[in-house]
Amino acid sequence: MIYLAVLSGIISYLLGSINFAVIFTKKIAKKDVREHGSGNAGSTNALRVGGKLTGALTFICDFLKGTLSSYIGLKVFEYISEHSDYSWGVPVYGAYICGICCMIGHVYPIFFGFKGGKAVATGAGIFIPVVPLATIIGIIAFAAVTAIFGYVFIGSVTGAALVAALAIILDNSEGDITVKGILAAAIAIIIIVKHSSNMKRFLKGEEDNIHKKKENK
Repeated sequence: MIYLAVLSGIISYLLGSINFAVIFTKKIAKKDVREHGSGNAGSTNALRVGGKLTGALTFICDFLKGTLSSYIGLKVFEYISEHSDYSWGVPVYGAYICGICCMIGHVYPIFFGFKGGKAVATGAGIFIPVVPLATIIGIIAFAAVTAIFGYVFIGSVTGAALVAALAIILDNSEGDITVKGILAAAIAIIIIVKHSSNMKRFLKGEEDNIHKKKENK
């Protein structure tokens, strides 16, 4: 049974390593997203470099790979729970663990020189099979905060923290709440840490503001 858990984690990492920002910007815009804009291989920079279609496709695919990896973990650990006595064979644990493996793949993709994105969309998708309401509220919060303050990174870290907190509060599935809390928090922490460079630019007054960009057009 342990090999199934390990295999699901490896599959999730490989799934996360499929970097759609790089794929779509090269296909649609004929550019390498890692060499333009902020240099980040994520949906926001894909939007910046390749336009709305590229950004939308990247976000959707990144989101779905997070959801798929979480679902794989959920089902694999559900099988382990039903066919073994392992105390760690709890479905929601599998969902979060495989989701985190997918995020690691997104951030450090083996197929793209270990230079990936910040895993915001992928992280959000992880919670869909577990606590979909948390994801919906988090996306609304992300959009609202970004619209109010004009900084995408503030919306991203706010949404990530809120989704993780709501997942802990709203999830009534089996499993130790402390373990579930640690795993949910780990997802948010990865996203927050990956935005540390944005915070540094913000403090220096160098971070892009979408409102100012509109005014300059």
